[in-house]
Amino acid sequence: MSSPPHEAQHCNARLKNEFGARHVQVRGHAKVMFQLMLGVPALCADQFTRLLL
Repeated sequence: MSSPPHEAQHCNARLKNEFGARHVQVRGHAKVMFQLMLGVPALCADQFTRLLL
């Protein structure tokens, strides 16, 4: 029996599916990290607006 998904898994799934983390178009660790970190504030802003509405 598996446990229900945790909030971090939901966050990671949204980051991958809705904010471009699934298909990264750059090479190199630093560039990939930069691309992922650009999606984090966008995810936070989107989640905040969902919370308000």
